[in-house]
Amino acid sequence: MGRPQGDEAGQTLGTFAIAGGWGEGPRCFRLLVPEFLAAGYRTLCLKSARFGGGRRDRLRGKYPRAQLRLARGVNQQLDKTHEGRVIGVAHSMSGVYMTLAAMLRPDQFEAIVLLAPSGLLEHDSFWAMATRLHKKVAHSIIMAWHYPNLRRATWVSIREGFLYGLVNPVRDAQEARSLTACFTRPWIAELRSRGVRVYLLRASDDVIYPPTMESWLMDELDGSDILNGQHDLWFYHELLAKEILSLIESAAKAPGGV
Repeated sequence: MGRPQGDEAGQTLGTFAIAGGWGEGPRCFRLLVPEFLAAGYRTLCLKSARFGGGRRDRLRGKYPRAQLRLARGVNQQLDKTHEGRVIGVAHSMSGVYMTLAAMLRPDQFEAIVLLAPSGLLEHDSFWAMATRLHKKVAHSIIMAWHYPNLRRATWVSIREGFLYGLVNPVRDAQEARSLTACFTRPWIAELRSRGVRVYLLRASDDVIYPPTMESWLMDELDGSDILNGQHDLWFYHELLAKEILSLIESAAKAPGGV
């Protein structure tokens, strides 16, 4: 279950709901929380459902089952922990299932910020993605060796990924395989038509989803940018929080913004 953090009694500018990618738990994003709180936002860190759900879902044949279960888990956590609409922050794999969660329940979301997300490639394969993932792990270890300030974050990433897979290895494999069956372009278009804003932050050194792999993005989003860094953008929590807040607050200041 996600845990809201912030002054529940006081006025806030909004609530961020953060979901991690494959193998990423709330601990990976804990350093974003004080950054958002200082800017006046409450924060809700979501956990990926590791058991249950999806067996009798009426949409099971329309969307990949593994991602549908995760999306339903987001909807359920938001129903239990928050009233009103949130700003979703989704990294990597959660870019797919949080986009799907917003498709299922647009009343729960005012915007989504996608961080180096899965689902933007129309043609991909599991083995191609797995190859890029292995390159990413090797790249992260090399970067941690050369830059001591990244070592703790790299260790947290490896530890969280190991524990994530250990809990339910079967579901773990299902989630990984289902990613290449998801193309979120039409989902994003539908979300925006329903009034949910969609933003994108990509990583300049991302070896899983290099920023040159998608050509259609710029004209079909409410805002985007490229950050200097590798796929795990949460490694750079101060810069990441600043960029997310800049995207959200620039929309609020624009004519007709919220």
